[in-house]
Amino acid sequence: MGSQYYTVSQAAEILQKDANTIRVKIREGKIPVHPLDGEPRIPKEYLDNWDVTSNETFRERKLKQELELKDQMIQDLKNKIRKITRIGLEVEL
Repeated sequence: MGSQYYTVSQAAEILQKDANTIRVKIREGKIPVHPLDGEPRIPKEYLDNWDVTSNETFRERKLKQELELKDQMIQDLKNKIRKITRIGLEVEL
């Protein structure tokens, strides 16, 4: 099953905003669009993760999420290294 997309009007209704407000946010890069059938379409994924208070662009938010994920992965690796080091030290004693 493919991704679901909404028209500007549908997105405005879902977000309870004026369609012109949605168009402005699209031009500002705060709402991502894909051109389908010659019209901009907004991915369902974006609407599912809508943050009314955010002033970040969609790209900035995605990069921030990726950095948070990588930071978590690094922290997990550090914890594993600590555990391995602790076990190794215990074996040497």
